[in-house]
Amino acid sequence: MLRKLLRKEKGYTQEQLAELLGLNAKSSIANYESGANAPSDEIKTKMCEVFNCSMDYLMGESEYKNFEEKGRHYKELVKKYGV
Repeated sequence: MLRKLLRKEKGYTQEQLAELLGLNAKSSIANYESGANAPSDEIKTKMCEVFNCSMDYLMGESEYKNFEEKGRHYKELVKKYGV
């Protein structure tokens, strides 16, 4: 799942991420990653902060991690196609 990829990209263990998010147990992270449980809105917001990503990206609804990445993509298109 996307959240697991984000965690691994940052090099965090489940325990480290749980601590960053203010969770008591790494099992919460394991449950989020497996899809057994969904994080609360508060936890999703904290995840966006930790991973520097938009909520849309976190939820798999955008291919752009954040607004900066999206802006770079559009600048490249403008440069390439002169739009």
